[in-house]
Amino acid sequence: MVSTPSPVKNSQTQLDLREVLRHFTSNSSHPNRLRWHPALNKEDGAGMRVALLDSGISGTDSQLQSAQIQARDFTGSGGVFDPTGHGTKNARLLVAQGIDGFWGLVPASVLLVGKVLGTGVPHRGAEALAKGIRWAVYEKADVIIMPLGRIRGTTVVTKAVRLAIKAGCVVLAAAGNRGAETLLFPARLSDVIAVSAADINGQPLNWCCQMPQVNCYAPGLEIGVRGKSTSGSSVATVLAGGVETLYLASGVRRSLIDN
Repeated sequence: MVSTPSPVKNSQTQLDLREVLRHFTSNSSHPNRLRWHPALNKEDGAGMRVALLDSGISGTDSQLQSAQIQARDFTGSGGVFDPTGHGTKNARLLVAQGIDGFWGLVPASVLLVGKVLGTGVPHRGAEALAKGIRWAVYEKADVIIMPLGRIRGTTVVTKAVRLAIKAGCVVLAAAGNRGAETLLFPARLSDVIAVSAADINGQPLNWCCQMPQVNCYAPGLEIGVRGKSTSGSSVATVLAGGVETLYLASGVRRSLIDN
């Protein structure tokens, strides 16, 4: 368990994600920081459905073997396998089942993994993402997490996001890692919670988006387990999505961006 003042400095340390978030909440003074409420300590995501739209998922990852996962490929790659490991790492943060003592934030939730990255063609990538969003709505996702983004917006994705919002889904997307003054799509769409990354003490990372439209800053520096860490607005978006799921389960507030 991590209990030091700077718990994510050593990526070899076995992270307790809840401890990281409590530390973040208590040490950050940024008004848009992700907040942890004591009522969340007793929540595990039971009864919630969370969609992760990413690069796929490994079917052999030991930390995910007993998790409730439904996966579908929208890239035409022939399967939900994860060629980059990005989606698998993010899935662990959400539903890891306690192997080696590491638990995801919402281990009792149903995780809907949509493989939407990896088409290699921009217009096909947009269509894959839109299909993934529509699938998440059809599968009655409570929260849709998109740890991804691009410079150019597309009509097909915008329409899918609007459909999700109308259906009552909470939608989060990565604000981006392309500098402080660049906000990516679809995070810049209205009603999407745009998430950027900060260090464990709440200082925004200088290479991540810091535009006024950023709704939430979450931990995003060297987050990981088994000596493998990741940084940036993608991992911050996943953690924020996990906390949002806990808030919805607890009924403490309507959304993590509510005061």
